[in-house]
Amino acid sequence: IPPEWIPIIKWTVFGILIAVLLLIVLRILGINPFIKNRDKNTIHIDIENIEENLDQADINPFLYNAIKNKNYKLVIRLYYLMIIQKLAQKEQIIWKKHKTNRHYLQEMSKKKDFETFKKLTLFYEKTWFDPEEITEDAYNEVNTDFVNYLQNIKENE
Repeated sequence: IPPEWIPIIKWTVFGILIAVLLLIVLRILGINPFIKNRDKNTIHIDIENIEENLDQADINPFLYNAIKNKNYKLVIRLYYLMIIQKLAQKEQIIWKKHKTNRHYLQEMSKKKDFETFKKLTLFYEKTWFDPEEITEDAYNEVNTDFVNYLQNIKENE
């Protein structure tokens, strides 16, 4: 190696070591400089995780897709989750991941629209936990009730 190359090689190796150390420190801090900045408030939620992230979930795209595919059992589930979400936003109930529908029924028991909420809860449970698929006729009979209840929640804002 010619003597004039030794300082160049030395500084190149030194620069590479500094870069590697910097990347290690950034990695430890959880920063990846090679990924473009993403909106940290954006959370991508899939249909399987919608209930666990109900406070942040956008249910509408899943609902439209289920209606389009005539998956009425899923439509009823999504309507019910949307009701829970809206009631929590209106502070009529306190949403928690571990709560059951019975907890929500108890919270709503003193509200004026309790009977409708109870009816929709029972229909949802019967539909979701029944191994049989819901027919289009059965869905059409109750669809209006879900839509009207959701509309009433929004109107009372």
